[in-house]
Amino acid sequence: MNERTKYIRTRDDKFIFFCATMNHSDFRSFYPKSAGFCIFSENRIDCYGGSLKLGSMSCDSVDATRQVFGIDAVLKNFK
Repeated sequence: MNERTKYIRTRDDKFIFFCATMNHSDFRSFYPKSAGFCIFSENRIDCYGGSLKLGSMSCDSVDATRQVFGIDAVLKNFK
């Protein structure tokens, strides 16, 4: 799978993932508190980088994985 996409984390801690051809600035109205890039792999999301003068937060990878794949994927991938 290993697909690279972009993401924002909204002020209510929801993740929005979108294709690399779109701009982070298109999602300013969601009041992001972090923004960057991510790689989807089997049952794991790795977030990194930054945009909109925001960086990725250290917990973004864990929280994004939990939102998409559930707590079992977090327990398996992040020890």
